[in-house]
Amino acid sequence: MGGAGRRGRAHRGLRRPDGAHHAYPVVAAAGDIACGVPLGGNSCRQADTALRVIDSAPDVVLPLGDLQYESGVYADFINVYDATWGRFREKTRPVPGNHEYLTPNAQGYFDYFDGLSAASGAAGDRDKGYYSFDLGDWHIIALNSNCGQVRGCERGSPQELWLRADLVTHHRPCTLAYWHHARFSSGPNGNHLQVEP
Repeated sequence: MGGAGRRGRAHRGLRRPDGAHHAYPVVAAAGDIACGVPLGGNSCRQADTALRVIDSAPDVVLPLGDLQYESGVYADFINVYDATWGRFREKTRPVPGNHEYLTPNAQGYFDYFDGLSAASGAAGDRDKGYYSFDLGDWHIIALNSNCGQVRGCERGSPQELWLRADLVTHHRPCTLAYWHHARFSSGPNGNHLQVEP
């Protein structure tokens, strides 16, 4: 997170080699966020992590999936997630995790972020869950790594074809892509080959 570990406003500018001052956006990103019943020592810390996000004063918040345990039910998003991370909703651009899909079609996730029964919104189209947007000099791409839910992630899949077209049509100097499943991890939830380029 931009500014993590510091109190107060995060630094928002750089000097380019040509001497010009160049502002850059501050991004806060986290996953495995909220739960109603503690599952162990470090679980259900959504209030603490929300305070870290507040400290970083981000321009955009990127929730990285598994946002509401255990199964991403709409009522849990409203009653638990919204009480802490909901304060960032206007600047939130999420991606779904596998726990969101424990509710059929990730309905609770899409109802919360896109609006009840809305076809599309901040979380992208309901049948996709992938989308892109621009922020300053950055082109930011939200990918859905729940490959079985979006007709695949491999070469030639709808998401891969969309990604190729998206990259061709956006010409920002910087590009960032994010998704839920970790390609590399020292923890128990990593080393997912389906997200390897």
